[in-house]
Amino acid sequence: MGRLPTLGNRREALSAGAFTVLGAIAVASVARPETLASSADADDSNLIRLCLEYERLEHDWAKAGDYDSLIGSPEYEAGEARQDRIRSRMEILAQQINALPTRTVCGFQARARAILSSDYGQIQRQGDYDGLLFALLNQLAEMPG
Repeated sequence: MGRLPTLGNRREALSAGAFTVLGAIAVASVARPETLASSADADDSNLIRLCLEYERLEHDWAKAGDYDSLIGSPEYEAGEARQDRIRSRMEILAQQINALPTRTVCGFQARARAILSSDYGQIQRQGDYDGLLFALLNQLAEMPG
């Protein structure tokens, strides 16, 4: 079995996911009502499940590092190894999430929450393009489903 391609850095991977969400929102906003009605039957339960798992892994990744130890110490290295194992699972999960279409507002919200749970959600929250993107994702994540 071949190895899956890596996603590069986290910011690039999550930006790609954010642009997918924004593109889908734009398409949905101009779609004809009959198109939207026909896709309303489909649900995003698998997408939402994967996004929740991604959020859980993001939390686990942050807790796995031993930041109180000196760089190069056995404790620090063990934390790095734990984070690497989690990151590998997160990369595969992100590819699965990105491969699924989003069909409902709840699906868009799950994607937004997954992005916001990451480091990307902690980067510049005001002032520039990243701030605008963060505000959009944050509002989407908080919308009533």
